[in-house]
Amino acid sequence: MIDPVRFGIPLRRTLKRLMKLRVGDYRIIYSILKKTVVVSII
Repeated sequence: MIDPVRFGIPLRRTLKRLMKLRVGDYRIIYSILKKTVVVSII
């Protein structure tokens, strides 16, 4: 499993609470709430 805190890149401006991670052909947008990772699929 990929460590989301170590490899994620923070987004900017109004989305600064979110992070992005590129996995193959997919870009994952997520936020971290203490010990829980929340992934939103659009």
